[in-house]
Amino acid sequence: MGKKSTSRKQALPSDDAARAAAAACGVSASVVYVLTAAASVGGGDSGELLAEACVGGVAHPPGYGLWLELAKTFALDPTRAARRASLMSALCGAAAVWGCARAAATWARHLDDGRHGAIAAVVAGGALLASPLPWEYATHAEVFALNNALVAFGIWCAAALAAHPRDRRPARFAALLVGCCAAHQHASLLTAAPLAAFAVAWLRARPLFMLELFAVAVAAWAYPTYKLTERSAAATEDSWGDLTTARGVFTHLTRYEYGTFRLGASAPGTAGLR
Repeated sequence: MGKKSTSRKQALPSDDAARAAAAACGVSASVVYVLTAAASVGGGDSGELLAEACVGGVAHPPGYGLWLELAKTFALDPTRAARRASLMSALCGAAAVWGCARAAATWARHLDDGRHGAIAAVVAGGALLASPLPWEYATHAEVFALNNALVAFGIWCAAALAAHPRDRRPARFAALLVGCCAAHQHASLLTAAPLAAFAVAWLRARPLFMLELFAVAVAAWAYPTYKLTERSAAATEDSWGDLTTARGVFTHLTRYEYGTFRLGASAPGTAGLR
């Protein structure tokens, strides 16, 4: 009994140290990314994404409904949209660093009772923070910083599920992430789909709970997708696709017109801008 109580007492400070280390990584990433965030429109798809977020249009396939809604909320002032969207990316990038650090700390606790949780958090979070490409994504208006945050939280959920199979909270959060990934960028589904399969196989929960998880995922996907259809109905000439019909939604979300099977319109009226 004495040994068990001692080990429990030792586990608590190590858990606190791991959480503090992960939080330090997240705060450090916030400072670095905010200080280096772009003040104007960046390269790549930044201009298009910002324009569609401000005027209420639809971005190129698959539409990035989740990012557009967040950017619209975050950049309420169109005259400062570029700067504010860059800051949104910075916060998403910092969230990815924090999530990665927490995932490493959680897994370390599962392996060795958390004795090296703080070290694992600093190594994982610091490696992501110092990586050039994620740093670039976290400094201007692009969709990839949000994608990185969703993936990092997904890995954290998987580690939490493995470490605490009786805790249902990671499963619910994972279901929310799967829906958000589906409503954002298809690349994140490469992480979300295995996460969902792992959760189903690992939990072996009752059908009612699995139905609850499915409903959470569908709801998280449906709202941004519905907002895309609203945007399409009132879109300007520079908006992509026609999402006012079920076929149009399917065509846009599956990237049939652009990005997966085709990189441009091969004939008049086949794809692309209105």
